[in-house]
Amino acid sequence: MLPLQRVMYVTFICLIFSGCNQAFNTAGAQYLKLGLKKACFEEDPACVAAVNDQFDSCHEKYEKKWNAYMNSSTSDEDQLLKLYSEKMYSCIVDDNGNPYFLFEPE
Repeated sequence: MLPLQRVMYVTFICLIFSGCNQAFNTAGAQYLKLGLKKACFEEDPACVAAVNDQFDSCHEKYEKKWNAYMNSSTSDEDQLLKLYSEKMYSCIVDDNGNPYFLFEPE
């Protein structure tokens, strides 16, 4: 019975950490969503609506790039964040298909 308890304990710990990782990834994406809405300013309700309506589907479309960034080493993280950001910024568009945001790294 003791070995079974150890296996269950290790499995439980692994589930906790994998769940924390997913929560961290989700929180990071929601932080980006909030930042994009702030970039719209309150004077542009169409932009805010576009972020609200399109962000989740855009993020889902580029989720592999986001996960690659979140799991990257420090040497790769800047490039991977740039790739994800370029895709996400160009994904949120107005009624004419023009992107609301242009990714310009500092």
